[in-house]
This record gives sequence, structure tokens and C-alpha cells, in this order.
Amino acid sequence: MRRYVDDDVSTRVGNPRRDSSFPRRYGTAFGNLNVAELTSRISGADIGKTLDKLGLEFDPGYDTTAAFQTRIALRREDKAAPKRDGDAPFDVVLATSMLQVGVDVQRLGLMLVVGQPKNTAEYIQASSRVGRDAARPGLVVSLGNWARPRDLAHFEQFRHYHDTFYKQVEALSVTPFSPTSLERGIDGLLVSAARVAQATISDGLSPEREAGKISSQPPAVVAIIDRLNLDAPMGWGLVGRRDAEMPL
Repeated sequence: MRRYVDDDVSTRVGNPRRDSSFPRRYGTAFGNLNVAELTSRISGADIGKTLDKLGLEFDPGYDTTAAFQTRIALRREDKAAPKRDGDAPFDVVLATSMLQVGVDVQRLGLMLVVGQPKNTAEYIQASSRVGRDAARPGLVVSLGNWARPRDLAHFEQFRHYHDTFYKQVEALSVTPFSPTSLERGIDGLLVSAARVAQATISDGLSPEREAGKISSQPPAVVAIIDRLNLDAPMGWGLVGRRDAEMPL
């Protein structure tokens, strides 16, 4: 896409065909399109700078084609041309899926989605970055790849898919051993392990109505806690070790 923007797109907007009815468009970088990236190809520091500059808007008195031609004429006459006060706004920003989180810029109004994203949640989040200003509606253009069966499948059901894409959102996965996963799952794991371990004991914790005996049988649970801590990846510290005499 960077090559397309730097070559084909810049050529077509700067010098369109006469019969195309497309107006000539110059970029903010003195005729060239001012292109930025939000991708893994650039450093984290540059990503932060790009995000900070996304909010810069076009200046009608400087960024229009007429203003650009006026500056060109002044320079040809060896006269001083007005200079921009501050950084130039971006004409095009190329982005990966990182755009879908934490970007709330009111001026973004056009998005070209090249290829159907891998999941619906990503598609919704990314495409909702444009048109966030009620006074300036946005437009999202989906450009599918005819050689990819998945893109063709979405294109064939385009209207229905977009009418119902909130119910098409896939279930989210979790990161193993993350703090949130442990907080939500460790209790169920502990109870399940305790009941399975004592399945052969008639008066143990496994029978349905015997869970109340947990306070009188802490060693059975403490042993499982110790095993969980022993098997956990180094540094995670799944659960704190409980003393055998401490009520659970």
C-alpha cells in the first residue's frame, strides 16, 4: 500500500486524466502527499508522534490547490512564499489493526479497508475510527481481494453481513496465566480439582452436598494449592500458600 500511495495514487491525484472529471489534487508536503504510518515498521516513538499529529486539520488558506499554485507562482518569480505555521496535516495514514484501539480523532473521514479483517470485532473497531464528528460524516470503503475466498464470501453477503455484524462478533480468547484469567478461573479450577481428587472418598468433598466440609478438611485443598504453585511458570505466583491450620 505504501508503494501504491507513493506512486499510483500520487500520480493519479496530481495529474489525473483529462476525461476523468477528477480535479487535480496536491499534497500538503509542497505538492507531494504527506503520508504517515501506524504499523510495526516504525518505532514506538514515531507512532506516538503520528498519533499526536493526526488531529492537525487542513488550512483552507494554505492547503487548497489554489493556494498551492499561488505559492508556486511566487517562487517562480523569486518572491517569498508564505510558510506554514506548524506541522503539515497528513493526507494519508497507512495503518494495521493497531488503529482500532485508542484513536479518537474527529477529522478522520475516509477509510479504505484493504482486505477483509480476520475477525468481525476488529472490523467494527477499526471502521468506527472515522465519522466520529456528527457534523462531518465518514465513509468506509471495503476493498476485497478477489483471490481470497474469505473476501469473496463477505462480498457475496455484504448487505446481510453489515446489517447484522454485531451478532457476528466472535468469542474472545484469553491469554493463559494473565492476571485477569487467573482471577476469574482459579476458584473454579481449585473446586474442580478438589472434588475430582476426592471422588473415591465417600465422606470427602466430591459428593454434591459435602462441600460444607471444606472447613474441616483444609489439607486436601492446601495440597492442590501447593501443586498449582509448583507447576506455575516461574514468577507468576498463582495463589498464596495457606497454612494447614488456617480455615479456608
